[in-house]
Amino acid sequence: MNQIYSRFCWTLGLTLTLAACGDPTQFNELTIGEPIPAETPEMSNVPEISAGDQDNPSTTYSGEEEAPTPTAENERQDEDLAPSETPPPAETPPPAETPAPEAPLFTDCEDSPEKGIVADLYELPVDTSRLPDFSSLSSLRTVCLSQLNIVDRQFSEGFPGVEGLFEWFALDMQFQVNVPRNGTYEFSLVSDDGAILWIDGAKVIDNDGLHAVTEKKAKIYLTAGTHVFRVAYYQGPRWRIALELFWKVPGSSTRVHIPASAISRLD
Repeated sequence: MNQIYSRFCWTLGLTLTLAACGDPTQFNELTIGEPIPAETPEMSNVPEISAGDQDNPSTTYSGEEEAPTPTAENERQDEDLAPSETPPPAETPPPAETPAPEAPLFTDCEDSPEKGIVADLYELPVDTSRLPDFSSLSSLRTVCLSQLNIVDRQFSEGFPGVEGLFEWFALDMQFQVNVPRNGTYEFSLVSDDGAILWIDGAKVIDNDGLHAVTEKKAKIYLTAGTHVFRVAYYQGPRWRIALELFWKVPGSSTRVHIPASAISRLD
């Protein structure tokens, strides 16, 4: 009887042992202390799949990692990260051209036969307040101009052949003007200081006196052809001068300086 009971216990124990060996879970629990086998070479090249890739079922992977396809965003980032190019050296600007010196207002008449206005130059006493009687004075010399277009400006160049005469002087100018057609002409005389305009011996504009730039106007009927003009001008204290003679021809609304092409020396 005891032998039968012992054999039964041995058989039951063997059965339970075999059942435990057939359950993988129980086997793992029994072998938890054993080392985990190393990755196989094939598995070491498989890239790790991120959560975003798991959501994209169309994404596939091979055994080697593929280079990402460049996009516009990547290209912009590459440009931002690219080292900045060194700008080319700035070109050295060419040296500024020296402006040509202004032509002198007054020149020697013999050296400038093309200039039609002939002026006798006089020196005046200090504090002269009006144009003088030229018949009582002696001319220093004769100078010439192309036209009366001397805008308000500083005068320090003086006259050819006369040293240091910048103030207290007078000019008695005579010339002829070719009038293009019959009609009423409007003349404007601008001066600093005094000036007077005569045409064919008749006083047309009186802008005499010691004053800053001042303009006066007058109208006169002229026939086509040549007319004799005379302009007397004087400069008081230094330094600014101005002398301009404009006309507005019949049918025009614009005044202009009497052009040099219409001016010539007296015959």
